Amino acid sequence: MPLNKHNSIVYFGNDNPICPYCDMEINIEENGLAELYEEDSHEFECPFCEKEICVRSRVKWSFDTTDQE
Repeated sequence: MPLNKHNSIVYFGNDNPICPYCDMEINIEENGLAELYEEDSHEFECPFCEKEICVRSRVKWSFDTTDQE
């Protein structure tokens, strides 16, 4: 299913990036990719298929102030 244009939603909005070439989920912590937590575009080599991929990180902050006296 790599680079499946009909199923591109599987590559969007995941907790970890999924390689569009080999469909493997890339664990951010295990692969030393902490820079992916910064909102931006990032290029790196997939640790599984060794192809260069681009990941766009989107950050959404939410705040909770419900625990107050």
